[in-house]
Amino acid sequence: MRKLLLASLVFLGATACGLPSSAGDGDILEVQDGMVVGPGKYRLTDSGVRCALPPCPSLLASPLGEGPKMMLTGLEFPSNMSQEARQQASTRVHTAEGLVARGTVYGRGEASVFSLEAVEP
Repeated sequence: MRKLLLASLVFLGATACGLPSSAGDGDILEVQDGMVVGPGKYRLTDSGVRCALPPCPSLLASPLGEGPKMMLTGLEFPSNMSQEARQQASTRVHTAEGLVARGTVYGRGEASVFSLEAVEP
């Protein structure tokens, strides 16, 4: 019963965040079958959520420009990004300013992930 209640709360919390309609700077995000497709610019920060079991929406993606914030469970890096650059980006997510990056949010609810393409200065 507790698992069902927890799953319901996670689902409702994730779906309440919604999906953005645009990311600013002329980048229009398309929504197909409930998933965002197409790149945009986002500020990634720590959501403050801590979980006992995965998936855990521990990241928050805020589109630069219009659009609601989205809870994320993960951050994917480009395969050619060095380990040092990955560590620096991960560290910046947990600062007050967050990490501004270009990439794509995809997935649904508790399976939403940010696929990073480039880090903004």
